[in-house]
Parts: sequence; C-alpha cells; structure tokens
Amino acid sequence: LKKIIIFTIPVLLSGVLQLLFNACDLIVVGKFAGDYALAAVGSTTALISLTVNLFIGFSVGANVSVARSIGRNDEKKSPRFDIIAVRNNDKQLCVIELKCGTGALDGKSGLGDHADSFEGTIKRNPAPFVKEIKNIIRDKIDLGLLSKNFSINEKEPEFMFAFVTKEGDKDRNGFVRNEEEQIQFLNDEIVRQKCSDYKVLLLKDDGNFRLE
Repeated sequence: LKKIIIFTIPVLLSGVLQLLFNACDLIVVGKFAGDYALAAVGSTTALISLTVNLFIGFSVGANVSVARSIGRNDEKKSPRFDIIAVRNNDKQLCVIELKCGTGALDGKSGLGDHADSFEGTIKRNPAPFVKEIKNIIRDKIDLGLLSKNFSINEKEPEFMFAFVTKEGDKDRNGFVRNEEEQIQFLNDEIVRQKCSDYKVLLLKDDGNFRLE
C-alpha cells in the first residue's frame, strides 16, 4: 500500500500542473488576445483533455500487460539457436539446436522450449530471418569468404535437433546412462514433448563433431 501511495503522489501532482497550465493559458489569452481568442481556447480544452486521457489510457493498459508478463516470468526473448546451416544438395536453410547429454533435453531451453521458440518466431514469419541470412551471405561474398555462386533457397527454414551423447551422463537417481540408453531417453523425450515433426541428427564427439 505504501508503494502505491508513493506512486500516486507524482501522478496527482502532474494532474495539478496540467490544470495550472490550462489556467495560465486562459489568463494570458484573455488578457492579451481578447474575448474571441479566449473562447477559442476554452472550446478546445475538452478536445485536448480527451486526447490526453485517451493516450494515458493506452499507456496504463500497456503497463498492466507488461507488469503481468514480468510477474509470470514469461517476457519474450529473441530466440537463440546454436547452428545456422545450408544443406548442400538443395540449398535449404537449416536451424539446428545442439543438445549434449540427456540433461539438456528437458525443462527450460529443452526440446519443447526451443521448438516453441522456432514455431513462434521464424516459422510464423520466416521472411525477415531469410532476408537477414541472405544479407550476411552477401557480405561474406563481398569479403571473399564465400564463392560468388553461393546461394540459398527462400523456402521456410527447416528446424532440427543435433544430439551428442555425453560420457558419464546420469539419470535422476545418479545411475550412469550408456550411449544406447541416452538415445532411448532422447526418443522418449521427443515423443513426450511433441517434437516428432523435427529431425534429429546423432553426432559423435570425437574431438571433432561428426554425424554417426
């Protein structure tokens, strides 16, 4: 309650200052510009008040929406993915999220979280993302880092996961999972988190990541 009262005082003072500003307008105009000018200023007061209050209402509504989002800890963040790649055979743009070990599959930044991020941003509106990647490619071609005939198609980017088994990976009870058990857990999580529509690349960590 104390914080609400502290917040209310400046708002009340700003309203008083607004009234004093309008009063000063009327005094100056009435003294130096005559009756007709005073009537003109007075007739627009209601319109100005309506406009000001309208935008105050918009700002209050926006503040409430932002406050509720922050309170739920669901503020939107720009999606971050590990790898952006171009497939050689069809020039398809691929967005790849790398997962190392079973501990990276669940919870925040897990399979479902990244799938939702992709679906809510890039998949919903792929054009800005594709345009940005094309600009990056153009810059690299200008710098001589890519060949001049390098290109990508403008289809919707394809999203997929890349999974690397982790040595010493443990389950919740502390038991170590071997490679086969980690892959089985991965398959179970894909089904549970409803990510079956996306491909999964199994990588081998031998110092240099490679496909199995």
